[in-house]
Amino acid sequence: LAGLPRAYTPAHGALADTLMSKLDEVGRQHDGLIPLHGRLFAQWLHFAYPRECPYPHLSGTTESLNDVEWFEATGSVHWLEEKEMQMVVDAVPPADPNKGCSEDLCTSMWVQEEELLDAPAGS
Repeated sequence: LAGLPRAYTPAHGALADTLMSKLDEVGRQHDGLIPLHGRLFAQWLHFAYPRECPYPHLSGTTESLNDVEWFEATGSVHWLEEKEMQMVVDAVPPADPNKGCSEDLCTSMWVQEEELLDAPAGS
């Protein structure tokens, strides 16, 4: 996995040690195996590839809203004009592609709760 290219930075051959230790934890929780259709592996993929893989929220913890419901709940529209988007982009300092993933950055939102898409019989 470390050699796979990422949308935001070229592959540099190494993932952060803290990220690799999280993958080890997932394996230990499942007798040395990593369920590819589990929430924890999806969470690990999100931290390894944050722009390519969405964060897998726990079931029942988020709610999708259509544009009307969003406006009623927030009082704001769900879109920006191109000039407004550019202002947001310009306000963010450029990321350092050589900066690794720190413990705080990589794992501060880690939730050690598994959900399997198709749990094995007897579990």
